[in-house]
Amino acid sequence: MSVAYTGDGSVSVAGVASDDTLGNHPAAASRRPATHEVTDVQVVVGDTPASAAPRSVPLTSSGVTASFAGSVAPSADVHQRQEVHVRAKSSAGWGPWQTRWLDPLAAGPGAGHELVVADVQPGVLALEVPDTATVPLSQVTLTGADQIASGDLVPVSVSDGRGTSAGWVLAGETSDFGSSSGGRILAANLGWEPTAAVSTSGLGLVTADDEAPSVAAGPRIAPAADGGLSVPQTLAAAPLGASAGQFGAGGRLDLGIPGTARAGVYTGVLTLTLI
Repeated sequence: MSVAYTGDGSVSVAGVASDDTLGNHPAAASRRPATHEVTDVQVVVGDTPASAAPRSVPLTSSGVTASFAGSVAPSADVHQRQEVHVRAKSSAGWGPWQTRWLDPLAAGPGAGHELVVADVQPGVLALEVPDTATVPLSQVTLTGADQIASGDLVPVSVSDGRGTSAGWVLAGETSDFGSSSGGRILAANLGWEPTAAVSTSGLGLVTADDEAPSVAAGPRIAPAADGGLSVPQTLAAAPLGASAGQFGAGGRLDLGIPGTARAGVYTGVLTLTLI
């Protein structure tokens, strides 16, 4: 029978049992062949059998001679010498306890362990738009032909601190454009060409491959195509499993100015929605 410590500090026990060795049978005294099938093997480590609850170890083969192998937790410090008590049971009953000594594990100089615990609480999914987010478009002089007035979106930022990486979509749509002279340019005439990127925190921390953030800009929408921005269109999106972190989004706005438009300064409201 062998007893030894395993890597996690438990005790492995393995051996062969029969009713004339570990079992309770008259053959044990006369050394006659075993005749009763072994049905159980119990182990106690570090205590006397009378003061501790024995634990069974699995039988790896059965019969009048059975192999057993398993592991149990010690009841005392692994750096102390301990007793290991083993007995077997057959149809004739339990045999006597047999004892082996288990040498202590050597403690290295200065060796020890500390459990480090970090409590990481969930945050929120948030969109940040500057308070003075006004987009001036290029000036247009009416000629009777349709023209395009362009300008850059004020960059916005998305932060996903939910801790679930559940994905998100940032979409935008606009109202019709109106002027003080009573002119109107329909919202469908506003298009855009989005941009998006992952923002860095500046700490240079490493991230597991399956937790790396990812973001994609929405498709280019030409003025009057697919309803323009009179309907919600995607500015940026992060997929499930890669949406945690900080991101930036922006792009170019293109407003189609019909050749029939009235002169004036036109304004419209672009609404961004993060879901």
